[in-house]
Parts: sequence; structure tokens; C-alpha cells
Amino acid sequence: YADVPAGLEAWTAITLDFTDALGGFDATDLRDVWLFLDRGEENFSGNELYIDYVSLGGAPMPGLESPCDLQPGNPGVFVDYFEGDSLTSINTSSIAGQVTDFILDTLCETLLLRVTDPVNSPLPPFNAYQVDPVDSLGNAITDLSAGVNVTMRVRSAEAVVIDVLFRSGEGSPSERSDRKAFTVPAGLDSWTSFTLAFEEADYAGFDPIDLRDMWVYLDRGTENFSGNELYIDHIAIGTLPDSVRQTPCSTVVEPQTWSAHWQEGETVTLGGSETEKLNVAVTDCEEVFIEVADPVNAPYQAFRPVVINPADENGVEITNITGNVQVVVRARSAELMPLGVQLRSGDGSAEFRTALKTQMVEGQLDAFTVLTYTFEGEDLGGFVADDFLDLWLFLDRENENFPGNELYLDYVAIGPEPDTTFNSPCGLPDIIVSTAEMPAVEQFTVFPNPVVHTLQWQWADHADEIINVRLMNSHGQVVRSVETQSLQSRRLNVEGLSGGIYYLVVYTDLHRIIRKIVKL
Repeated sequence: YADVPAGLEAWTAITLDFTDALGGFDATDLRDVWLFLDRGEENFSGNELYIDYVSLGGAPMPGLESPCDLQPGNPGVFVDYFEGDSLTSINTSSIAGQVTDFILDTLCETLLLRVTDPVNSPLPPFNAYQVDPVDSLGNAITDLSAGVNVTMRVRSAEAVVIDVLFRSGEGSPSERSDRKAFTVPAGLDSWTSFTLAFEEADYAGFDPIDLRDMWVYLDRGTENFSGNELYIDHIAIGTLPDSVRQTPCSTVVEPQTWSAHWQEGETVTLGGSETEKLNVAVTDCEEVFIEVADPVNAPYQAFRPVVINPADENGVEITNITGNVQVVVRARSAELMPLGVQLRSGDGSAEFRTALKTQMVEGQLDAFTVLTYTFEGEDLGGFVADDFLDLWLFLDRENENFPGNELYLDYVAIGPEPDTTFNSPCGLPDIIVSTAEMPAVEQFTVFPNPVVHTLQWQWADHADEIINVRLMNSHGQVVRSVETQSLQSRRLNVEGLSGGIYYLVVYTDLHRIIRKIVKL
């Protein structure tokens, strides 16, 4: 046997000659070789042994030894640029990891940390994110003797304090460094780089050549962390990162649009204190059905909104709708009902809200009403478009429950009206583009209605616009169409069509007008 001295900075070559200690061994009948590590003891000292080669009969051929330089001053270093599609360095099964969403943006090469459910399952006040440094081969890095430091490049929705400590050995409190902290300023429009360097006086019980892991606290001592939106460009330990490998994406926060369409079987979560009194489901027409579960004994209270928190495809809340302060809703209702919309910013208090705008959903279930709410001028009130908080929908704000107790939402959108390809697949048409029609549109008249043979229309002062007229059935199919250069007095033959509900749709450069027609 031979003793291997402690230390990972150099190899030890051992030669054992059995010429005078063959015992009962027959060298012409070799079976195998046994290696004992600390024979007579459980495990083995240090629990970390590296073997470069084992050779029988003499030294191995030159040039086959490990090519790695183990000289002092060349310990392992670690940098994670988050360029892959999976996490290798952050422990997602720790207490902190279990309540956090780790969202990798493979295009921007960044990592987003966000507490999944900060209300019902918050990040505990004293739990850290555990970083396990590994090398390019996935092996744990255990030696930081060249420098105990950490460099991070981050940006945060709100100011957040980042605390860091290192653990060695078993990770017990007596084997940890002191904590060092840095305050990241608020703002997603720029990155902040910082380095926390640990001197010997900061090591406390930490052994830099026996690294176990690194702990990162976000606002240590408080539940969750400020803003609940922290982006990490890279983490480096024991070295400085390569600035060339910084994220290629700009930090300029572009104004955002948003729309919600629903798929059959999808669960819909609507906020607001009164929504527990609603039955909400997605129909096979890919729309949200809403009714008050018990309007008599547990009515839906007046003045209580349905709260919607728009988020992007990564689940990150939308906060900047500059230039898109408009809401479009496509809905149908059993009875004529008022639908109110209000936008909130900042902390949501009254001084940070838009005015409440209300329009009417037509009282019929065989067609949709498209409502457009545009907030500008005095309508904006104290609303701050680049600090958007949420959207409130009022279902008949002045009365308990809502008329008809049967409301369907095909979509709710912020910004432009969504592409019609995303509309409900059931083909129900739109009966009104907006309930706030321009006076010129209100002058458009259709007669007779009901109609038997010939449908006529008039539109005073609009004699020379190039337009297209379509007659659609209740399934959205075009059954008659005509293109004309004058709307002052025109007609359409409807003979041969079966009796029922139809919709006359008129398109011009500036307008889209829809009128409900009854064919006898």
C-alpha cells in the first residue's frame, strides 16, 4: 500500500513492487486487481479521488498522462451565460426554487426569476437560490483559491437587494462565508453589473478549496422580492465574464399589445372579489361563458369588476401600453347589457385610473357585438400608460348580477382589433363594429326591413365612395354581394333566400357598417 498526500493541485505517481510479496499469487494466472481505499475504514478520506492511469508491469507510454494543468493558481472558474435551453447551475428543487418560475429566453440568452404564486405560495423570507457551479463537462467546481468573488449582470422591475454567501464542506453555518450585498436599482431599461469580492477576512468558516455551492438571496428577510421580476444576463464565479457574450437583445421596453382568446377545455382565471360567484367556462366555440351561479341568494354585486392581468407568452405581466390605450371586446349576451371598461396603473388607486367607459352589448346570442373603448384626452385621467397595472370589466356596474345572466366573450384585447382569423370558429357574425358610431354612419338606412323581394339602402352625402356590400347569413357565409361606386340609393335582390336573420355588411375606405336584416 501507499499513502496519497492531500491536495488536488498535483498528481502523485505510485509504484508498488510485489517481487518479494507474492504470497500465493500465481503471476501466470492473473484473475484481477483489487484497490482498497482506506482499508478498514468506511468511505475514504476526502471522498474525492482522481485516477489518471492504472498500469501493470511498468509505467505507461509517455504522452498519455492527463493534459490538464494542475499547478496552483489555476483552480476551476465558472460562468453561466444562459445560452442553452436548460438550467444546469441553479437548483430548482430547493425551497426557493420550488416556488419560482425560471424562464430561459433562448433568443436573448437571459434568465427570468419570478415567484410563481407570491400570494398563496410566497418565497420564504430567509431562503436563498442555490447556485451549483460546474465546469464545461458538468463536473462540480470545488476550488476557488484563485479568487472568491461573484459577478452578475441583472435588471429588475423594482429595486432589489441581492445577498451572496459561499458554503464549503457540508454547508453548515460554521462552514460559510460572510454575506455580501448589492442593491440593484429599479428599472428594466438598463442592465446593472456588479462584483462582490470576498477577502480572507470575509471567509469566516468558508474553505475556498472545498467549495460546496453559492447562495443568492433576493431581499433577504422579506417574503418574495421587490417587483417579482428579475432578469439575469450572466453569473460568474472566480473570474470575470466575457463582455462579448452579453445578451444581444435591447433593453428598450417597447409598447405592448395583448389579446386573450380561449381554447376549448382551457381553464380561465378571472380576478376580483366577486368572481367566486360566477360560473366561468370555455365553450366549444372557443369563447368564455360567464353566468352568476346563484343570482338570488348570492348575487353578483354592483360596482364589483372582473379583474384581468394581461401577461405575455412567458407569463410576464404587461406594463407598458403606450400608444395602445384602447380596449376591444367581442361579446354576445342573452339580453342588452352595459359592459364597462377601466384601466389602472401604478398602485391602482383612484388617481391612477382612466375614466370608466361603458358601451352596450346587443341582446342576442346569434351574433357578436364588437366594442371599442378608446381612452384619450380627458378619458385618460391619471392613468400612466407605461406603468400599466390591470384591466377592469364591469358587468352592469349599476345593478346586481347582469341582464340575461348569460354573457360570452370571444376575445378581450388591448391595442388594435385582433385578426379575424382568431375569432370563434362557430362563424357567428358581428352585428355592430362599435356602439359609438359616427353621425355619418348613423345616417345609413336600410329598407324595407323585414324584406321579401328587394333590399334597398340610402346614405346621404356619401354618393361617390367605392364600396363593397355583402349579405351574410347567421353562420357568417356570404349569400349575396355587390360592388358599387354609390351608396346614395342602391338595391339588392334577396328573392330565393330562405326566411331568417341576415346581416348587411358595407365596406368603405373609412367605415364598416353592419345592419341586421329579417328576410320573410
